[in-house]
Amino acid sequence: MLPVYFIILPLFFAFLSAGLRGLKCVKKGWLPTIYLGVSTIMSLFMFNNLSDGPINQIIVVAPPLGINLYAGNFSVIVILAISLFGMILTSSPKLRSFFSESNAANILVLLHFAGINGLLLSGDLFNIFVFLEIVSLSAYAITAFNDDSKSFEAAIKYIIVGSFVSILLLIGIAAIYYHGGTLNLAQISNLFLEFSPKVKIVIIVTIIIALLIEAEIFPFNTWVPD
Repeated sequence: MLPVYFIILPLFFAFLSAGLRGLKCVKKGWLPTIYLGVSTIMSLFMFNNLSDGPINQIIVVAPPLGINLYAGNFSVIVILAISLFGMILTSSPKLRSFFSESNAANILVLLHFAGINGLLLSGDLFNIFVFLEIVSLSAYAITAFNDDSKSFEAAIKYIIVGSFVSILLLIGIAAIYYHGGTLNLAQISNLFLEFSPKVKIVIIVTIIIALLIEAEIFPFNTWVPD
């Protein structure tokens, strides 16, 4: 089993969601839970594939551009935990009514999981940034989904904070690429010690602050309650 399947699967479910609306289980809001169940089974099977070591998959788009996915025990364990916990959450009557009322809700949540899996499996900073944007954009839309003033205000705050995070990440990523000539995480780990102290400070400050805000770690979480 290849790591890319964890990204393709939720996208596949999202693509088929409109066509599956006629099914009773989908009408009752079970689609995200069904996907997470399949993801759980895939995670368990992936552990068998990791017995010989981590799986590194490179998908070439157009040389030298490509997608580098890296599946190790830790990333698969986190995906498994997210899938199991997600099954519990999405099977609740409140969330199932949310998914049953609108197909857009199913699509947004499935895109969100595709972005999360991509974040956990990415082996380079560019794709981490892309998948983080997918996670963020779907989260903005989910936040505003209730179509009332409070949801709209919360979504605007989320967009502003998310835009600031994106700028910080881009600064750090640009500094790494300018001085190291690569965005591959394995290569960066070998090159980082060669960077000048000033460059290291810029990279560490921008990326760490961006991740602290995105992870909602105190005191960078004052925007979260809404």
